[in-house]
Amino acid sequence: MATVLTAQDIHHELPQADSKAIAAHIKNTLCSKVEKQHAEQGLSSVSFDYANGTLRLAFPHDILKAWFLENEANTLTKIVQQYPTITGIEYTVRSTLQTKSQLPLQKMVVPEKPMPRHTFSDFITNAKNDFPFTLCQAVANQNKPEFNPLVLYGKNGRGKTHLLEAILEQMGASATYGFWSNISRLHEFFIQHKRDSFFSVTSTYRFLFLDDFHEIIDFPDLQSELVSLFDAFVAQQKQMVFSTSVPVNDFTDMLPQLKSRLLSGLIVSLKKPDIDIKLRFIQRENKRRSLELNEEQIFYLVRQFDDFRSLKGSLLKIAAYKQLVTSDLSRAQFKSIVSGIANKNQVPEAEKIIKAVCDHYQVSLEDIRSSKRKKNIAGARQVAIFLCRKHLGISFPALGSMFGNKDHTTALYSFKKIEHRAKKEPELKKELARIYAAAKN
Repeated sequence: MATVLTAQDIHHELPQADSKAIAAHIKNTLCSKVEKQHAEQGLSSVSFDYANGTLRLAFPHDILKAWFLENEANTLTKIVQQYPTITGIEYTVRSTLQTKSQLPLQKMVVPEKPMPRHTFSDFITNAKNDFPFTLCQAVANQNKPEFNPLVLYGKNGRGKTHLLEAILEQMGASATYGFWSNISRLHEFFIQHKRDSFFSVTSTYRFLFLDDFHEIIDFPDLQSELVSLFDAFVAQQKQMVFSTSVPVNDFTDMLPQLKSRLLSGLIVSLKKPDIDIKLRFIQRENKRRSLELNEEQIFYLVRQFDDFRSLKGSLLKIAAYKQLVTSDLSRAQFKSIVSGIANKNQVPEAEKIIKAVCDHYQVSLEDIRSSKRKKNIAGARQVAIFLCRKHLGISFPALGSMFGNKDHTTALYSFKKIEHRAKKEPELKKELARIYAAAKN
């Protein structure tokens, strides 16, 4: 029976000088975590080298590098964090090695220090979203907080993270701040510190940025700590900026003291990009990437997508196709590329997912929502919880309420169980994909 080495095994079993083995192990681990076609067609052409504490990835061209940074860089960072001797990751392009970017390896025990990718100048605005844009500019330039906390609300892909990073960029390198891209990372920081230590560290920042704040519902133990932190920031006139894709009024399982403090701040909504904003965004990217899209193709993209994230993905895929396959896209090829992304980004409602699970396992809606523990019903319920959490981001307390008024820890257990099985059982992974595809149709 073959032995599978972990990152820790590699460090114990191999001499420090054997950098090739470490680089190869990281590459193999990454390939096992991404889609098979991406591993075969994309990552196979990327070279991995490790020396002097730095892991270096060399890409054959800029398009693949851009795709990797957008889609798989976070996965690689999590893998590399298992190697204590690696302190940084460097990304280069073999044909133009001068254009390389050094990305610091993010440690879970400290706040993130992101290099802002976005600025106020590249945020496209009109009368529809000018108010949140102007507020964020004011927050970045003010000496004392007037809008505290500032809460940015909007569905995924509407520019919340863009504005958070724009504030960071405007503040400059000298500003002291705590930034967390999601509450899960903040919670890991929290559990690694004793209560006094967590508060003493986080309360020293001049700014506190929390992205995806709606995830706080999943961490009741952190909510009371944030109440104390909230009060300290207000008393010391320090700024807090949060973003959420769930309306604050819908935080039904939030600690009342924390919810009331959020509602005391300024909550602004980022609206769905209208035709004007989408058109200007596509025209800008068309020029910047030299895509040479015609008017028909531009308006087709405008009609297909309602968020910036999906638009960026489609334009990146079009750029890659033009560079690697053919620069002269036929109408059929263009629509095939775009429709594949559009269909992938269609998210079904929770009811459709639950119904698809019931149809697949032949159980009733009444049974799956009940507390019955019969094996086939409990199994179907766990799958439904997993799919609703993975694809819709529904909180564990809300999932517990949806399925038999269960405690949030039961919903968390169900999610973790299916997640663990799917990693080890290829057939289950395919089955989950088929059920989700059925829910989208």
